[in-house]
Order: sequence, then C-alpha cells, then structure tokens
Amino acid sequence: MKRPYIFYFTGYDRSNGIRVMMILAQKLTEAGYDVLYYVQDKTNWPTSIPIMQAADKDLRNSAVVVYPEIVAGNPLRVRNVARLVLFFPGRNGGMKRYHKSEMTFAYLPEFLPGADVLTIPWIDVELFNNPGFPREKDYCFVYKKGRWKDPPELRNMPTITMKWPETRQALADILKRTRTLYSFDDASAVLDEALLCGAKVMVVTNDGYREYKKDYARMVSQFPAQFANFVKRTQSSDYRGRMQSKYLFFYWAYAVWRYWIKPRLTPTKH
Repeated sequence: MKRPYIFYFTGYDRSNGIRVMMILAQKLTEAGYDVLYYVQDKTNWPTSIPIMQAADKDLRNSAVVVYPEIVAGNPLRVRNVARLVLFFPGRNGGMKRYHKSEMTFAYLPEFLPGADVLTIPWIDVELFNNPGFPREKDYCFVYKKGRWKDPPELRNMPTITMKWPETRQALADILKRTRTLYSFDDASAVLDEALLCGAKVMVVTNDGYREYKKDYARMVSQFPAQFANFVKRTQSSDYRGRMQSKYLFFYWAYAVWRYWIKPRLTPTKH
C-alpha cells in the first residue's frame, strides 16, 4: 500500500519555502502518490489547489505528514513525520531539535548536519537566465536578516525585497541587467536566481564581503537520487511509539517566550 502525503502549509506567500514544498508535492503526485494539502492560514491560498479540513484516525495512522522547519511539533498528530528543513532550525520559528521519531531532510547540508539532503530544484530557468543584456547598475537585497549592517557604499543603492519588485517577471528583468547584487542574507533563492541571470553576487559579512557561488546544475543532477531516498524512507516508515503531541505545550510556551516576551525584555537601543 502506498502511503499518502499530507503537506502542511502555514500560509501562502512569495517565499522560496512555499515554492519548494509545492514542487516536492507535485513530484510525488507525478510519481503516483496521493498528496493532500493542509493550510493553517487560508488567506491568499490559490483556489485551484484543494485543501483538506482535518485528518481522521485512519489518515493519521497511514499518511506521512511533511512539515517545514518553521512548524513546531506535530499539530496534525500524524504518526509518520517527515521534517523538511529549509533553513537553520529555530531561526525563523519552530524548534532547534526535533522529535526522535521524525525523518529529517535538509535542503542544504549545513542547515542540519547529519540529516539526509533533499535539494529540490526550484528555479524557473526559462525565466531566470542570462540573455547577455548589458549590465546597467548594482542592487542590494534585504530579506530575513534585515539591513543588519550599514556599509556607506550601499546606502543609496536600489533595494530588492520580498515585496519589490512585485512580480517574478519584473525581478527576472532586473537581475538580467544587474552588475552586482549585494545581499545582507547568505541563504536565499534570489541569490541563486541572480547567478543564473549572470549577475555577480556578493554577501555582506562582518569583515566586508564574500563572493557567493553555487553550482545549480550539479544540484539538479543530484535530485533524482535524493528524491528516491525520500520516497523510500517515508514509504517504509511505520512509527508506533508515543506521539510527540505531548510536546505541543512546550513548543507553544517556547514560541511565546522567544517571539513575544523576550523581545520586550531586551533593552531598546537609542
């Protein structure tokens, strides 16, 4: 019997994490597996993608739920959990450690050393490519870390964010004419898209800058074996121990402390 998959989405936005999970879900569908979608925040969710309302007892015992690292615990209480670690655990929500029953898959090895790697190809190479356009100007990119440093040479530089430009097409048009993209983040889809568009990418560091490089073609070539390993592990999983729902209160209390109470205790800099 093929186990179905439940993909748990906190909501829908323009982030790379959403695209990666959608692509993985589509790959599983193409491979003949049933895929269900559970959405915590249905705002902006595409109406073309149906969502499930709840998981009944049979589904909780038979399915594999796929959570991103930003989700704490096992809110659907499904026995077989696959954790897709798309960024460093605990940085943007969720927990730093996972329940012993979870199958962990890291988008990049450095995100969770020791976990199986599952780097899902996500870039639309028909949109992000290098047509040889003249390079017109430099841009900054600011996202998760914010503008955590203030290099004088970047102060008046036009800035790319997750809200501007408003469309993927507009972003591609800019990157195809960018000389150098200076990024305050060292792990973002935009950096890889800029490379494919022919721009040079420099990451802001404490000591200055370092050049960002990544072999996207090699990542694509490694995906089939990684995907086969993901399917094999998740389809053969049959966890029968105590479910991790008992930790949900701890996760909730930790989140309240870290993201609501602790910031208010930190002295404000003037």
